[in-house]
Amino acid sequence: MKLDNQLVEIIVKVNSILNDYDKTRAWLTTKNLNFGDILPRALIERGQGHKVLEFIDDALFENKPEAIV
Repeated sequence: MKLDNQLVEIIVKVNSILNDYDKTRAWLTTKNLNFGDILPRALIERGQGHKVLEFIDDALFENKPEAIV
């Protein structure tokens, strides 16, 4: 996976919630029901990283970081 600004932003935000890079990596590479049982990483690779960011931002804005776990 190519490291770009969007991916860096996603990693930083998810890690700010999980506080663990191994858990952050696992989150990116685990199917997520919130994305239709698709890996967040797969969405990012398909150019749909904005959907992942929106989901994370919504969880942070609503002060519900547990929603991403």
